[in-house]
Amino acid sequence: MTLAVKPFGEGKKKVFLFNAFIFTLLSSISGAIFGLIISAIYFLISMLLSPIIKIFILTIFVILYILNQVKLISIPIAQIKWQIPTNWVNFTPYINMGIWGTILGAGIFTYTPYAIFHLKYMYLGFFHLPSFGLVLGLIYGFSRAFVSIWVAYQTYKNPKLHSIFIKSIWTRKVQFDYLHILALFILLLGLSFQILS
Repeated sequence: MTLAVKPFGEGKKKVFLFNAFIFTLLSSISGAIFGLIISAIYFLISMLLSPIIKIFILTIFVILYILNQVKLISIPIAQIKWQIPTNWVNFTPYINMGIWGTILGAGIFTYTPYAIFHLKYMYLGFFHLPSFGLVLGLIYGFSRAFVSIWVAYQTYKNPKLHSIFIKSIWTRKVQFDYLHILALFILLLGLSFQILS
């Protein structure tokens, strides 16, 4: 994010930067904590399973969600689709940004249209240490915050861009679906390496 294009003015710029910092920090921490917890749960479950059973379970899930993505079957994706109540964000801008960042960064509380969100943590918990989930969650939380801040900054400079960004996201749904299928095949590739090792 760069603020050199059209500065807000010194006061607004500082407020925006501080809000962005709080939002990004708490989104990253929330993602890391959730990643650690969910990977640790899968790690504990994996201690009860043989390597071949873990590979079998995860492979079945990946194949089912590939078939779901190409519309050959229909299965639900675990998600809450929860919206933050407006009365939760009636505080100072810093606290509001902290609340938004914490909820957004974890990922589990909001709309999650793709199964890879859950399967990546299952893979890490089954075949790696939970600390890998912490790192992946940190990256996930940071990336969600960074994109949100970039869009917020661009639309602050030019409010007309807001509807353009929203339309652009929805018109690219097919490309996102293809990326999700690619990610699922990469996960299958990772599982094949587990079989060989």
